[in-house]
Amino acid sequence: MYEYDQDINEKVTNEMASTKKHRPFLKVLAGLLVVSLFFGFGMGIGLQFSPDRQEVAYDTQPLQVLKETLTSIQTLEKPISDRNNIEIAQKVAPSVVAITSTVDVQNFFSSYEKEGKGSGVIYEMTSDSILIITNHHVIDNAKNVTVEFFDGTTGQATLMGSDSETDLALIKVNTKDLPTQVKLKLSPAEIGDSNALLLGESVMAVGNALGYGQSVTVGVISALDRSLRLLQGDMALIQTDAAINPGNSGGALVNSSGQVVGINTAKIASQDVEGMGFSIPVHVALPIIDSLKENGYISRPYLGIYGKDVDENLSDLYELPMGVVIMDLVPDSGADDAKLQKGDVIVKIDDTSILTMEDLTNHLKNYQVGDTIDVTVIRDGKTKVVLPVVLKEKS
Repeated sequence: MYEYDQDINEKVTNEMASTKKHRPFLKVLAGLLVVSLFFGFGMGIGLQFSPDRQEVAYDTQPLQVLKETLTSIQTLEKPISDRNNIEIAQKVAPSVVAITSTVDVQNFFSSYEKEGKGSGVIYEMTSDSILIITNHHVIDNAKNVTVEFFDGTTGQATLMGSDSETDLALIKVNTKDLPTQVKLKLSPAEIGDSNALLLGESVMAVGNALGYGQSVTVGVISALDRSLRLLQGDMALIQTDAAINPGNSGGALVNSSGQVVGINTAKIASQDVEGMGFSIPVHVALPIIDSLKENGYISRPYLGIYGKDVDENLSDLYELPMGVVIMDLVPDSGADDAKLQKGDVIVKIDDTSILTMEDLTNHLKNYQVGDTIDVTVIRDGKTKVVLPVVLKEKS
């Protein structure tokens, strides 16, 4: 053991002696590096602010490299969880926009303009346009839509299509109005798999909260396929405790890889409720968005009736079967063509029992325009009639 230690000591002594012989060279090298860094940094400063050299592409490069290096060092000094959040936010920022919509409002005394705030997600970029996903309620009835990108640059948007039933819309910004350096910084969002989400999985909501500009909140997946009744009907949504505030509508819900898995759409606002925000899963949103891009609207079938539920009370009072009583028919609709009549009570479509208008509407979602369905009605309170109806497109 002693001989091993002695060998080590001799080796260390020799290495120290060798290092001393090279110290003058090392001092000179270190001095040159200091001078080079100082001179390079100074040149960067000088070129950046020199009036006749501003157009030189590499003028600000030393400063930019230094800034990126310092940012990387600062990020590495953070805890792992914070590092992940910082990286996600930086990745998603160029793909999320703030939206301001202007709507004309009329009341009993006057008319005036009202501004609404929302968010959007860049879906696609071409040589001449930027396509942005948002919520229908963000741009509904808007006469003017302004988009603000993450660096503060703004552009005017036009509506490509909107769908109130799914609360989704697609807007477009013409890129010819944007500076080239801005377009180079933007990027379409990376789309994730909302079908692969798990309860408890970390997510981040990114959007224009309260109209203050881009902000982020973090949380987890609280529930999947959560049925929520909105103004436009029931929707199966992602529930999260990441704060979704007014202005976040149309923004991105992203996973830990910075991929968009949902389009933020609503929250429950109540003193009794905390941390219940909702997003449209992207696997539901994308087919709608693609259809809006292609056609400007969503093609859906409809029966063509105005109906009222026959509940238990009405059934007992008028001796009618429980179902949907036809109050009126839409001219030239499938129901009108099939000779359904006012007063008919719809009790079945194909083999599915119908008790309410909600039952009827939800069941029709299983069909396409042009499909033929068998509608069973009770006519005059006693006669069962089965009529084939060809579903037409809902305007």
